[in-house]
Amino acid sequence: MEKDQTQSKNMQDRMENIARVQEQLEAEGYQMKDETFPALTANLMIFATGVPISILLGAVYLLVQRKNALNVFTCNWKLVLLALLISVPVHEFLHGLGFVRTCREKWKSIGFGFQLKSLMPYCFCKEALSIGAYLFGALLPCTVLGLIPSVIAIAANLPAVFLFGILNILIASGDLTIVLRLLRYIGKDVRIFDHPVKCGSIVFLK
Repeated sequence: MEKDQTQSKNMQDRMENIARVQEQLEAEGYQMKDETFPALTANLMIFATGVPISILLGAVYLLVQRKNALNVFTCNWKLVLLALLISVPVHEFLHGLGFVRTCREKWKSIGFGFQLKSLMPYCFCKEALSIGAYLFGALLPCTVLGLIPSVIAIAANLPAVFLFGILNILIASGDLTIVLRLLRYIGKDVRIFDHPVKCGSIVFLK
């Protein structure tokens, strides 16, 4: 019961913070646009985001490492899965690390938690950020855990590292979906607020 009350209090605090941010930015002349989306959409968008990128990198891997490309199927899968499991909380920490750069309250503005329904950790920012700062934080895990390891693995013929990178890109498909929805706001006077409950963000546009 105490745990449920704590979760309910945390949820109430988050919703009150949304209301405060909305009130402040609307007073400054911004209008709110909801860019959140259902979890099912995020799951389906993997085929439009993570999968195409993974296929492209896989094709490059085949071209560069023709004779050794099949080693990806015989690498130490247990080690890859262990590394992948460890990378899940690291993924969320990287979001926070990316967001915190421009936060006025620094780490006090970064929230971490664990969602029981999906058995997954999560991270959110309590401040509204510029679109550049938000996109940096949104893309940092995919870049550090996915793209960089994949490119290094292609060049150095590291099949286990390549598999690790590809799987992390797939895990970041939800982040990539958020980024795609926000690209049309680049160059505009906007503030992006990371929704702490739903998938996606709230955009405040002048």
